[in-house]
Amino acid sequence: MLYNETPAMMHSIDAEGKLINASDYWLKQLGYERDEVIGKKSVEFLTEQSHKDALKVYLPQFFRKGYINDVPYQFVKKNGETIDVLLSAVSEKDRSDNITKTLAVLIDVTDRNRAEKELRLERKRFRLLLENIPGYIYLQAPDYSIPY
Repeated sequence: MLYNETPAMMHSIDAEGKLINASDYWLKQLGYERDEVIGKKSVEFLTEQSHKDALKVYLPQFFRKGYINDVPYQFVKKNGETIDVLLSAVSEKDRSDNITKTLAVLIDVTDRNRAEKELRLERKRFRLLLENIPGYIYLQAPDYSIPY
C-alpha cells in the first residue's frame, strides 16, 4: 500500500543494486511502467555523472554505513528530460549484518535548484551593475539600514 498510495518517489534495491520495487509516484514522475524498471540497476536511470558518483562515492558509502542522506542525483526520465533529486536511504539487514534490500525516498528539487541558480545569476548581475556604474549608489532598506 505504501508504494501504491504515497505521493512520494520511493524505490527499493537489492544487494546487487537492482530495483525490486518502485512507488507508483516514482514511475509516474519518471514516465516508466513497472515492468520497464524492476530488475534493472537503479544507476541505469541516472545521468552519466550521477552514475559515476553513485558507483565511486555514494553506493560504497551506503553499503558501508547502511544509510545515506540527501545525496544529490540527476535522474533521466523516459522522455530524456532530467530531474534533480535528493535521495535518502536506509538498509534492511539479515542476521549476519549483510544488507538484503534498501528503501530510498527521493525528493524532486529540480524547481528549487533552478530558482537558486536564477537567484545567484541575478545577484551576480546586480553586483556587476553596482561595481561598474560610474557614480555613487547606495541601498537603503525601509528602516533606513544599509543591507550591504
